[in-house]
Amino acid sequence: GTFSFRTPPTFYDIVNPELISAYQELDAYMDHVFNHDNSPPFTCKALLKHFGFSNPSPSQVFVCSQAFKTGIFVWTSPDNPGEVFSYGNGRRGCLRAIAASILLSQESVSSTVDLDPSSGGIKEPLLKLTHLMRGLGFKRSLHHRRTDGMFSGTVGQSPYGIPDQFSFFSPDYSPGGAHKDSGLVSPEAELLSTNQIVSSQNAYYMFVQLGLSACFGGIGPRWDRGVFQSCGSWNDRSYRNAVAHLDFSPSSPDLSDSAEVINELNTILTASRLSVPNKALIESAYTSSYNDGGPEEALQVAQVLMLTSPEYHTTNNVLPDHSQIRVPTPQPEKNETVPYKAIIHLNLFGGMDSMSMLAPAPICGALFEEYKAARGELLYLSSDEIVTIDASGSDQPCDTFAVNKHLADLADIYSDGDAIFFSNIGHLNSPVTKKNFNEETTTQLFSHYTMREESFKVDAFGQRDGTGILGRMGDILGDYLEMGLIAIDRNSLNLIGDHNFNRKIDVISRRGFDAFYSRDIVGASSSGASSTVKQFMIQLNSMTKDTSGIGANLWSQTFVDALNDSQSYGSMLATVPSVAIPTSSMLGEQLAMVTKLIKLRDDRRVNRDIFALTIGGFDQHNSLKDGLKPSFVDINSKLKALRDELVAEGVWNDVTLVMTSEFGRSVTPNASGGTDHGWGGN
Repeated sequence: GTFSFRTPPTFYDIVNPELISAYQELDAYMDHVFNHDNSPPFTCKALLKHFGFSNPSPSQVFVCSQAFKTGIFVWTSPDNPGEVFSYGNGRRGCLRAIAASILLSQESVSSTVDLDPSSGGIKEPLLKLTHLMRGLGFKRSLHHRRTDGMFSGTVGQSPYGIPDQFSFFSPDYSPGGAHKDSGLVSPEAELLSTNQIVSSQNAYYMFVQLGLSACFGGIGPRWDRGVFQSCGSWNDRSYRNAVAHLDFSPSSPDLSDSAEVINELNTILTASRLSVPNKALIESAYTSSYNDGGPEEALQVAQVLMLTSPEYHTTNNVLPDHSQIRVPTPQPEKNETVPYKAIIHLNLFGGMDSMSMLAPAPICGALFEEYKAARGELLYLSSDEIVTIDASGSDQPCDTFAVNKHLADLADIYSDGDAIFFSNIGHLNSPVTKKNFNEETTTQLFSHYTMREESFKVDAFGQRDGTGILGRMGDILGDYLEMGLIAIDRNSLNLIGDHNFNRKIDVISRRGFDAFYSRDIVGASSSGASSTVKQFMIQLNSMTKDTSGIGANLWSQTFVDALNDSQSYGSMLATVPSVAIPTSSMLGEQLAMVTKLIKLRDDRRVNRDIFALTIGGFDQHNSLKDGLKPSFVDINSKLKALRDELVAEGVWNDVTLVMTSEFGRSVTPNASGGTDHGWGGN
């Protein structure tokens, strides 16, 4: 049409609001989204991934999208073409038709596709937990009737616990190695950090052994009839301190028959995909525990091992080779003649409004008035909202600039000559304007994830596609120096280098490390002791054959690395005294962990460290000033504390911190007192 809206129009009268108008406007919006052309493929891709296809084929997405649009899926039996079945009610978005199109697709029923190493994927943590609960008979305790707080702690995900509007992981995340080389994604793999693996596995094991409780690394609550209590004694196996437990009993009347018991667990927990070597290994562990500790111990040992197998954690075909025990990823030796240096990259995810951080000062006259007119009365930084900095010598149209007063300590760091502001930079593969960028630009300039990826790669022309700028730096420096590549909380594309160098990235929780599987089964014999069971765990995750699934291989290597890292890092961190960085926020915890690791640089035997951190909260489409204030206050106080710590450590001049965001935002405000996605002042 002739006219268009920058933001959707509203028919809600803010002067005389009526509840029915809010319902009607929401219904109209939902109808618009539901009927949008992109909804069928978008929904189908998401559902296919939940069904185990991390990289669904175009034909799968097409067939599912057609079922979404028509509300009908017709399936013909491959064995009898005369048998034709129709699913769905003929209405757009019919879930019966959509589900049938996924479950009866050629990829779902083909044994040949299952053998493809790239088929399937890594399971999401919450799906693994619900699978465990459903499969092994989740049973509520009669003396616990509260429904709040059923799950505390974390397995990487939690019901209704999404960290932000962007989900638990990036939909286009691709780990280094076979996935990156094949152009495949594995979104769930972004959660495979050392601490997440250790804490989630501990939670699964304690669920089997002690029921649903927060005790000893579990994930349940600590309450009884509304009163919080200690863990107490578990020696009688009564589950009295648990709100629920797993009530599974093998159907075989002969519990000494390990093959029958493991076959049933195999069917329940891996859809009968347990490889022959791994199945034999678990049967052997079951038999030993049965003979030494009895049937209850043997069953718990078998369940714990099943929950450690790559077959449980992935939907890949697994072909282990037990003759080759998997070892942790090796680290090269430190060059003792080269002093230490580090880079800390802090990503402000969401598209930070840079003009709320740095702007022309009122003394700039015409430049300030132009800025004020563009920002509007609600968003411009007035004289009582700023501190000024000297910009002389920086080739700017004014010698004095304004920094948001909530970043006063950052302004002081700048004034001390230890900080610099970069403005109006970003991804651009050719000169464009707001009139032709859509035709001339080969990327999605307003997509959070796409532009974050571009900012991490810094590779506009795809010359080193699949690698990050910090990873490439690590490749070069790693030729003669010992490198530490460390992501805090979750892996990051900007640390991934050339796969030929195979540099290990350590993913470390900002809160440190838990001990792995440190509590024995109650009354365990030597065969059921955690130290014995751990050896079976390592064997289950042995090296695999070349035709084994790449997701399963990724899980097993990450698992073995996690066990090694949790022990080595945990013992080192225990020797570091507390640091003076407040841990009242995610950023504080991240920077405190980074500081501890820097203090351990000699023990870790590194010449160079590259750290990757991310915090969110910057996608401020409304109430911009109120929304950014707590984030700026947080950044300001934590950066000051970081500087003080590094100065005291004597390495302030050897550490560079870089803060970036995936894109800027529009100079002008929107109708909600915020700003929208923008670039280059547009």
